[in-house]
Amino acid sequence: MSNRWLRFVIALVALTALGAAGYRIFQHEQRLSAETQALAASGDAADVAIETIGEIKAALHAYVAPGQGQAFWTARAGMLIDQLRGSLLELDRVAASHGAPVTETLDLSDRLAAAEQRAREHVRNGQPLLAGDVIFTDARDLLDATHVQVARARGQLAVSAGTQLSEVRREQVMLAGGVAAVAALALLVLATIDVIEFATSMRTERGAASTHLERLRATMLAQQGVEQTVA
Repeated sequence: MSNRWLRFVIALVALTALGAAGYRIFQHEQRLSAETQALAASGDAADVAIETIGEIKAALHAYVAPGQGQAFWTARAGMLIDQLRGSLLELDRVAASHGAPVTETLDLSDRLAAAEQRAREHVRNGQPLLAGDVIFTDARDLLDATHVQVARARGQLAVSAGTQLSEVRREQVMLAGGVAAVAALALLVLATIDVIEFATSMRTERGAASTHLERLRATMLAQQGVEQTVA
């Protein structure tokens, strides 16, 4: 293989390594962007869920408060419980992708909906004491447990996302180091080829010069011989 082709192959290998590393880093950045958006969405869902829990408590308390409209508060409580479940489903979508689904929290929301239905039936049947017992024991405990688990899930997601970010950045640093090593090796090989070519060229020139001097010396000796013979 000629030196020109060898240079071409080395440059091609270096450029291929650089392109592969660049594409991999591009994939990493896309993944990080998607993870960041998903984490932000899950954080928003957790915030909405926690805020909704407080509103559900207020709505349920109104069930047994004197002078409150039953139809309004039961409708509002039902709407808020549906909103809570929607937020939990959004949180679960992201949490499941990190291997930590909030299945138990979703089960709590189902049990909360059932407790709300029992309280509603007691109020409708004119049994405020029984309704209050459900609201201030079962429903309260379910809402408090849901609040704790939502906050925990949000924290776990933040930790998991931070760990993934660190792993991706570490891999990017390794890729950059590998590319730098390949580029340095390519430059070293190319420099070595240039040195070898230069040394070969110098030997060739010295050999040519030596041959030329030998020819001149032979010519001069021949002329001297001729001159002596003539003399």
